Amino acid sequence: MKYTFATAKRVLSHNVSGRAIDVGDAINVALETLCTSQNWLDQKRIVRLTTVDEYIALPQEFSGIVRAAINGVPVSMRRSDYEFLHSGPGDLDYIPAGYSRCSGSSLGIQDLGTHATMYDTEVPMTICAFSTAVPTGPIRIRGRDENGDFVTTTVAINSWAGVDDLGSQDPDAVTATSVVFGNISELILPADTEAYVSIYGIADSEFYFLSRMHPAEKAAEFRRYRVPVASGLATGESLHILAEVRMRFTPLVDDDDLIPFDSLLPIQYMLQSLWYNETNEVEQAQKYRALAETHLGRTEETKHTQQGFDIINTLYDESPGGQANYDYYNL
Repeated sequence: MKYTFATAKRVLSHNVSGRAIDVGDAINVALETLCTSQNWLDQKRIVRLTTVDEYIALPQEFSGIVRAAINGVPVSMRRSDYEFLHSGPGDLDYIPAGYSRCSGSSLGIQDLGTHATMYDTEVPMTICAFSTAVPTGPIRIRGRDENGDFVTTTVAINSWAGVDDLGSQDPDAVTATSVVFGNISELILPADTEAYVSIYGIADSEFYFLSRMHPAEKAAEFRRYRVPVASGLATGESLHILAEVRMRFTPLVDDDDLIPFDSLLPIQYMLQSLWYNETNEVEQAQKYRALAETHLGRTEETKHTQQGFDIINTLYDESPGGQANYDYYNL
């Protein structure tokens, strides 16, 4: 069954009693440690994306794409080092002969790593921010200015009624940075941020969307990908991407936020592991961490056990057990 943050704090409070840490903060540390310890099935989701551009960015709650299909065709996932392989295509901004952008399966989707914003400043821009609940402090921005110098500045967050309110905002009247940024490397929200913050660039009296940040993560990062086949799209065309994604743990804030797992026992074990780790009892810490992961693994195994046959299409190229067109695939 699912548990709320309030229930978890009430049930697990005795595991934090007497320690110099808030029970909610302790649970968030335990959950983050658990979520990143293994590739849990409960931390995966199936999503559908539509893109008209070669570059896509995942929302903050997703840590990465595990596998994907473009317009119904499964494609390969390439890591960020793909362009540096001696046997690879090289720099994908300069596709050499023999590698076609017109085939989704030839180049697949390339991981571009994590970034401070969802999208880059394509031209030098001043930066502004909006939120429905304006914090008292400013947002801190670090990056390169239009001259290539590394700079740090702050800017107050503007108030708005929500994303739909952007049309009523005047780009020349909102509070924005005095620095013109050519690149952003860090965005740090104020400590008292309580609502989502949207980041925009301003150039030639126009707003350009850059990012949308969760209030619980003061320094966010976003995963970006390149879809080379999208560079050849005509105006009005789009690509449909079916993707299995990993969830990124976002700290729980509200009492009605849901615990990402179906049992509180692994969290209790992890809290005990963290306690023993603080007191330098390493063996006990490892013991309770192993108990947490084992219990969670068995819970997932029970939950996701399925009955039926694995269907393998031997005529489908590159499928499990598939008969490929290339002889060496079948060795």
